[in-house]
Amino acid sequence: MDKLTWSDSYSVNNKVIDDEHRTLLSIISRMEKLVEDGGDSLTMSTLLTEMSDYAIKHFRSEEQYMQSISYPKVDEHRELHSTYSIQVLKFTLNHLSENPNRPAEVLEFLKDWWTAHIVDVDSDYALYARTSASD
Repeated sequence: MDKLTWSDSYSVNNKVIDDEHRTLLSIISRMEKLVEDGGDSLTMSTLLTEMSDYAIKHFRSEEQYMQSISYPKVDEHRELHSTYSIQVLKFTLNHLSENPNRPAEVLEFLKDWWTAHIVDVDSDYALYARTSASD
């Protein structure tokens, strides 16, 4: 499993959002370490809760930014955030149950979701912001 680290290709040219993305990737990095070390489900649940809490803060920030630039796809973007939040909540609850998910499976979901979301979805509002500013 490849380690997930910040890359300039993830930048949306907004310092606040880029810093929030860095923090989210840092939490994922801690999960990677936990999985490598064969960590326990309770610690994974704690990290998932931290991830959820921070993602909610980030989503609010990002959605406010998209509204401030009159991004036309803000509702679609908000729906993706909602779907993600529900999935992570399910993972968290499952980790507290008697039959937790495999931590590597959860980690893979998070890595895939965040990289795809930043590179494919968030980059769209970044492009919109750049082209709107030049109009």
